[in-house]
Amino acid sequence: PDRGWGLCLDDPPVRDELEMATVPPGVLYSAAHQCRLQYGSGSLFCDDMDDVCSTLWCTVGNTCHSKLDGAADGTKCGLNKWCFGGECVRVGYRPESVNGGWASWSTWASCTRTCGAG
Repeated sequence: PDRGWGLCLDDPPVRDELEMATVPPGVLYSAAHQCRLQYGSGSLFCDDMDDVCSTLWCTVGNTCHSKLDGAADGTKCGLNKWCFGGECVRVGYRPESVNGGWASWSTWASCTRTCGAG
């Protein structure tokens, strides 16, 4: 049920443009920190498991568990290496950006469909 907590979503934005982080999230949050975020404050990073970039393993109690997702982009995975796109690559590597072909923002218009996601 609606508790009325989402009303702030109707507020106009304070700024027109948001600043994007200049570093990937794994630079800010180590593999150990990512484990604590996913499994709780007592969780530790299982560094003796497979490649952290493809699968992040963390302790839950006395055993290692995974949600079968890799560590966040920017997570350290070796000497002068970090994770990017599930692979361990040299630090600084970033894939080329791709122009998605989106148009500029415009005013609201009528729906293109009468029902569903139009």
